[in-house]
Amino acid sequence: MTAITICVRVDAYSMLYAVLLGIQLLLSRRCCARVWPVYTIILVILLPLQYLLALGLPVGFCYRAYYI
Repeated sequence: MTAITICVRVDAYSMLYAVLLGIQLLLSRRCCARVWPVYTIILVILLPLQYLLALGLPVGFCYRAYYI
């Protein structure tokens, strides 16, 4: 899933994902097992954030200010 995200989205987020995966590639399996939960938490936070940024704010969050 991460490799597909990197290929489809060629932006700063995809570079971050690529760097994180590259670092994990260089680590030993034992150390990678310790880093993997942190990586998944980063994905859980950033992927929905990217989706919400692409959609924009929901209409309920928008308000119209009336000035006199």
